Amino acid sequence: MQIGMGLTSINENDIINKNIDFFNKNCQIYKDASTNGGALYPFYRKYLRNLKIKILDVGGGDGSFCILLKKNFPEAEVTLLEPSENLISQCEDPCISKRQGSLPDKLNLVDSEEFDFIFMRFVLHHLAARTIASSRSLAKASLLELKKHLNHNGYLIISETFYESYFITTFVRNVLFHLLDVQNYLGLRIPLPDFQLGLRVCFYTRSELKQLFSECGFVIIELKDNYVQGNIIQKTTLKAWGFTDFILKINTRD
Repeated sequence: MQIGMGLTSINENDIINKNIDFFNKNCQIYKDASTNGGALYPFYRKYLRNLKIKILDVGGGDGSFCILLKKNFPEAEVTLLEPSENLISQCEDPCISKRQGSLPDKLNLVDSEEFDFIFMRFVLHHLAARTIASSRSLAKASLLELKKHLNHNGYLIISETFYESYFITTFVRNVLFHLLDVQNYLGLRIPLPDFQLGLRVCFYTRSELKQLFSECGFVIIELKDNYVQGNIIQKTTLKAWGFTDFILKINTRD
């Protein structure tokens, strides 16, 4: 998750490097368990073909999703890209190619290497820098770098969490971002679920994500919103909460 000096200050680079350290220290929490009980999500499946395709899973953790892909598409060439040494070392399947690399410019991929499908599942919000604006710049730089490795007719498949508030849509996102800032600065964990010491995240609304994808030269082929009901407190502060799956292709009209 490192980024060039032209985009962030030295302090921001330090923060981004700490994100990788965070995942190394908390690898058990972030082991990829979202495999739907061993069945491949139908929304993904209809875009995948049981051919000799090349698939890249970015930020794929311990490789659980890669193993699921290989199981369903045995002829596919599947590559796991993960910045955490501790997580990637847990993937022992010899059929999975493993690359320890980080977004946006330390991918550890050959310049000419292209993939038919690139998965980026719940990764964008972890590309958090010193501010929300610089986090967005980091996310944009990462998408542009991945675009270089996507087959011209290939698909970029992104799953991303969203929190959208009443009136000011980004209110809860902003609160979460700055609460984590305070927590990490003081070194005192906020006693709430999913708040881990050292965690940094920057979530985006669905309209922000659509704008980001458009700026990076992608078009949305299809999307699927998945809503979370939440408790009474969450319902009173959030107009919509959940995650969206985006199927993207390179905009050939640019």
